[in-house]
Amino acid sequence: MGAFVDEFDIDEKYHQLRKLVESLEGDLYKFVSPTKNKSAAIRARKNLGEIKLLATELRKSISKQRNHNNAHY
Repeated sequence: MGAFVDEFDIDEKYHQLRKLVESLEGDLYKFVSPTKNKSAAIRARKNLGEIKLLATELRKSISKQRNHNNAHY
């Protein structure tokens, strides 16, 4: 089995997605805590929008890589 060649930045996008999800956790807990931090809710919603965009990009990259792999093997 050959080495994996990441021509569509799948690994980088995946790590960015993980980082965004991890940063979301703190804001979610600040919002649901007894203090109900409204600024944290705004940051969490913004972060979720970024996660959605990046997840869509990652999904497209995975499809492109799959199609590329099928064409070359």
